[in-house]
Formats: sequence, structure tokens, C-alpha cells
Amino acid sequence: MDPNCSPSEASDRLNIFQARFDELWRKYETYSGGQKLFGMPVGEYAELQQIRKELGLLQKLYQLYNAVLETVNGYYDIPWNEINIENIKQQLLDFQAKVYRQRQLENACPFQHDLHRCNQPLTVRPLCLSFYQRRCRKLPKALKEWPAYETLQKTIDDFNETCPLLEMMVNKAMALRHWERIENLTKHKLEVDSENFLLRNLMEAPLLKFKEDIEDICVSAVKERDIEAKLKGVINDWSAQSFAFSTFRNRGELLLKGDQTNEIVALLEDSLMVLGGLLSNRYNAPFKQEIQDWVQKLSTSTEIIENILQEAKRFANIDKSWQRIMQRAHEMPNVISCCAGDDTLVQLLPHMLEQLEICQKSLTGYLEKKRLVFPRFFFVSDPALLEILGQASDPHTIQSHLLSVFDNTKTVTFDEKVYDKILAVNSQEGETIPLQSPVMAQGHVECWLGDLLKASIQSLHQIIKDAYYVINSSQFQMLEFENTYVAQVGLLGIQLLWTRDAEAALLQARSDKATMQETNQRFLDILNKLIAVTTQELTKNERTKYETLITIHVHQKDIFDDLVKMHIRSPKDFEWLKQSRFYFSEELDACLVKITDVDFIYQNEFLGCTDRLVITPLTDR
Repeated sequence: MDPNCSPSEASDRLNIFQARFDELWRKYETYSGGQKLFGMPVGEYAELQQIRKELGLLQKLYQLYNAVLETVNGYYDIPWNEINIENIKQQLLDFQAKVYRQRQLENACPFQHDLHRCNQPLTVRPLCLSFYQRRCRKLPKALKEWPAYETLQKTIDDFNETCPLLEMMVNKAMALRHWERIENLTKHKLEVDSENFLLRNLMEAPLLKFKEDIEDICVSAVKERDIEAKLKGVINDWSAQSFAFSTFRNRGELLLKGDQTNEIVALLEDSLMVLGGLLSNRYNAPFKQEIQDWVQKLSTSTEIIENILQEAKRFANIDKSWQRIMQRAHEMPNVISCCAGDDTLVQLLPHMLEQLEICQKSLTGYLEKKRLVFPRFFFVSDPALLEILGQASDPHTIQSHLLSVFDNTKTVTFDEKVYDKILAVNSQEGETIPLQSPVMAQGHVECWLGDLLKASIQSLHQIIKDAYYVINSSQFQMLEFENTYVAQVGLLGIQLLWTRDAEAALLQARSDKATMQETNQRFLDILNKLIAVTTQELTKNERTKYETLITIHVHQKDIFDDLVKMHIRSPKDFEWLKQSRFYFSEELDACLVKITDVDFIYQNEFLGCTDRLVITPLTDR
């Protein structure tokens, strides 16, 4: 037989050859029996024995090949809307048990290498794929070079690998949007809603090539189904909610029933808690807008109204009165007729103004409480602060106001999986400070903004502390240091370096007269290195960073030049003490800025990468 012919053609040829060989073997047995009967030498026919052995091996290969194809094709012809992976798995396990019992019987009776046993057909069709896989591995090495073996091995491996994927894809949580994502991923049309769509049609798509991505889609389908169920539960709860009224004297139903209203308030809190969890779920993309809409419906200005309920009612009455006035103005557009027709406006407008002043006073008191919790709100106007508080239900929307309360924090980086988890702060220029401890933007906005401020200060402090140890290490390289750290830390680093080296030179100046000149030369070398960097191709931020470093270091070098010219020899000299000096105190675990005998603690506010004014004697004062 030709090893290069197709597996199906080879199987047909094998049947023909086997039939011919069976006839030859029967003749061989007849002749051998006659030779034994008449005492003649029995012919060995080694070639015939070899052919018998080879045909036995090929029968094993192609019986297994045909059995696997028959089993797999049987599954492939099942309509997708009728497929039940659990039943298929159970069926395969049952058949595996039957085959196992059959093999136990075979092991009890040693195998006889006769042609009839070798050609015995497989009586169990739908064998377990894992069993086929084991049989395939046990085939003789010579057979593994045949195309039938390669096809057989690939079919078994692919089906075994695809089965867990099919089990995930058959889940009822898979909606059309998920199938469309799989279609776009595999570039294969999948008409799963058609009655004629078979498992075969699905297997034609390159599922294994995109296995991990498809698994993610299936997992997201299950998660999205849970989110959808909870969201529908909230919607159904509120669709059935109605106010219950009670009568007030003889004036009709003017009051809300207390017990039903309390139940509605409790349901409001529960629903907002559920919606908050859904909003922070990473799988909420298909329903995110609807969730946000319901959060908005249930929580719009809730906090403000709860805190100034009486003033809210007062303002609502003023608003209604104003609408009536405007309606009257539309009906009577003539100025005299509208304003001087009667005394209504004369009496109503002063009263409305008085009521508005009361509302304004209450609102100012409410905003004052917020500002006391987060003092930076004192730098925010009332309208802007009201907008911030009104958007408190979604922390992502408050980012546009961050520059109002932080020096140079324009945006924050949220965790992709946890909706309200802040991982880093970002400047206007694009520099980022990762937070050592992530901040959860939940609860009152003034509280979590305070937490964000503390976290950003602590994170920048730790970066400065690390930079301090780098500056004092023996492997310190100026340009490598500046390229590693953000602009603010790079600038502080060069100021710490200048203070350390200048003070060390002043301490040694009396015993070593050359040390002041040597230190001055080192400062000049640093300046030249920084200037050389600006001749290279830099980004806008990098150029700003190095120009700022040069501006500050030129001033530092000028100061030290003056100290050298004035022959200052002590760090206690007023000419040195009056300068701004930068230290990092390990004892206090803080960066200090000293001028004369006054110490200022560096506040670790994130400043980003900004320009600095050239320092002149006037600005230095």
C-alpha cells in the first residue's frame, strides 16, 4: 500500500487486500495441514507471515480511524439548538466503562495472533475520545508516519480540546451580541439562531486559534446574565412602586402614608447599593448606560435634598411661582399691563426674594460643612461645588474639577476591573504618580477626595525618599537619575545634591582650601551636562524638565560662586544660612526646606512638569 494515499482511499484498499489475503491464508492452512498429515516438511513462507503481521497493524490503525470519524461525525450532525454537552459527556463515560470491562476480559485471556482476531470489527461505536487518544498513542511507531495517523491524532486532540469550549458556548447566557463578537474574532459566519445550524458548522470556525478570547467571551456572557438579572430586578421593583396617600382633614389626600414611604426609602437605599455594585463590575459594558441612568434617577441631588429638605421645598414653591409669573408675562407681553395691572407682582416678588435669601443662607451653610471636611473646597466657587456634589454618584465625572482642588492633578487612573478604585494620579503634562495604596472613590465626595490627597502625598513622599537614597549611593549618575524620576522629583534631587555638596565643602574649607573651588567646578560640570542634553532631540515635557533644571541650577551655582568670592568658610555663616537649603531628614522621615533658623516641611504636593521663572535678585528676595 502507498503510505501517501488519502486515509479514506487507504481504508478501501485495505479491505480489498485483506479479502485476498484471507483466501491465501486459508490455502496456506490447508496445505500446511496436508503436509503435516503426510509427514512432509511444512513450508514457512516468511513473507506471508510478514504480510499477515503488517495487515494486522494496519487493521488496528484504520479500525481506530474509522471508529473515531464515525463517532465525531455523529456528534457533528447534531443541531446546535438541540445539543446537550452533558448528555454527550455522560454517554462517552458510559461507553468508556464498557470498553474498560471488555479490555479486562481480554487481559484475562492472552491475545492470540491469529487473522480472525486481528480482523475482528469494533462493536462499540461511540467510544470516549480520551480512550481513543490512549489507543492512538499505543499504536506502533511505524504507523505514526501514515497520514491516517496524523489525521486521527489531530481529530482526537482537536475534539478533546474543543469540548470544554463547546460546553461554555452552549450556555444559555450566550446572547447574539456574544456570537457576533465570536464572528468578528474568527471571521466566520455563525447563524446560531437557524434551525439548520449544526455542530459541524460551528467546528468549521477556527475556535482553537482564538480559544482564550472565546473563553473570555463565554465567561463575560455568564457574568453579564447575572448583571442583567439584578438590573431587571431593580427595574421591576421600581415599576411596581406607587405613593400611598392619606387624607388631611376635609381637604383631600394631601399626605403620604408613613409606613409605605419608609419602605420606599429602604428600597431606595437597597437599590442604590445594588446599582453601585453593578456599576463597579467589569462586565457591565452592555448595561452600563442603563445602570448609570437608573443611578441618576434614584440619586440625582439625593444628598443635597436629604440635607436641606425644607429649603428644597421652599425653592420648589419659589420656582412654581416664578413659572406662573413667566406664563402671565407670555399671556400679557405689554410691560405696563403685566407689571402695573394689579398689585400681585408688587407683593409677590419681595416675598420670593426673601425666600430665596433664606434658601441661599441654608445652601451656604450646607456647603460650609462640606468645605470644613475638605478645606480645598474653599477655593471652589459655589456653582462649581454644587456641580461636584451633584455628580458624586459617579466619581469618573468629577475628574474635570480636579484641577480646582489639586495643584496639578488633572485626571486619575481607575482600575479596569473595579470601577471606583483609583490607582494613580496624572498631571496636565501626562506625568503619572502610582498610588502606594489605591483609593476607593465611594461615599461622600469630600471624604474620598481627602483620601486621594493623602494617598498622593504619601506616594510622592515615598518616591522622594527613594530618590534621596539613590542620590547618596556610590552608583549615582546624574542624567540617569533625571531620566528615571518625574520632573518634580528630579528638580528636588538636584537641590538636595547641591545643598549636600555645598555644605560638605564649607565644613572642609578651613582644612582644605581647594575644596571650595573643586566643588564649584563640579557644579559647573553638572550644569554643562544639563545644557548638553538640551541640544538633543527631546519631547516637549523633557525639554521643559531640563530647562527648569538648568534655571534652578544656574541660580544655585551663582550662589556658590558668591560664597567662594566672599571666602565663606563655615556652614554657620549667615551668607550660607540665608539661602534656601534642601535636606531629607531620616529621623523625621520628611524633606525639609531651611532658611536661616526656620524649617519648612516639604508638602509633597504633586506639581507635574511646569516652567519656572528665571531667578533674579528681585525674585530671589
